[in-house]
Amino acid sequence: MEIRGLEIEIIRKSKKNLSVKALPDGRLICSVPLGLSDAKIIEFITSKIEKIRKIQERALAREGVVLPTDKKELAKLKNELEIKIYNRLPYWENTLSLRCSSWGIKNMKSRWGSCNYKTGKIWFSLMLALKSEECLDYIIVHELTHLRHPNHGTEFKNFLTKHFPNWKAVRKQL
Repeated sequence: MEIRGLEIEIIRKSKKNLSVKALPDGRLICSVPLGLSDAKIIEFITSKIEKIRKIQERALAREGVVLPTDKKELAKLKNELEIKIYNRLPYWENTLSLRCSSWGIKNMKSRWGSCNYKTGKIWFSLMLALKSEECLDYIIVHELTHLRHPNHGTEFKNFLTKHFPNWKAVRKQL
């Protein structure tokens, strides 16, 4: 389906809400409830068009970041990232007065990090091993901030700005 210049693949599923995601190559996929009309789908996508364009831009920006396929190289990258996180996470936990309960690294294709604010667990994307320390710091601060502010609302952004003023510029690097 093409909507305002965006080609979007529609996938009907047994689900309650609509969602849009961008694949690493920039293709857009919209998952929709089974009985939802095309008119409602178009209305939803049109109302979120700028946000969807940003999601697609971020996915395309990541396309050039490729992890090696060799298991030894992957293990080396993971080990290097673990060391960086061990060195940077305690600093930011102390600075922000926030503590995660645990953390891990996994190969996430559409996120740089994630936080379960209920359990306090943070996941970091293995792709961060290919990025600068400043990018890692931003993701650490971003995910720790979710422990205090679970969504990306005004309070979240204000807290992030207070403790990591150039976060918007660093996010663009990602």
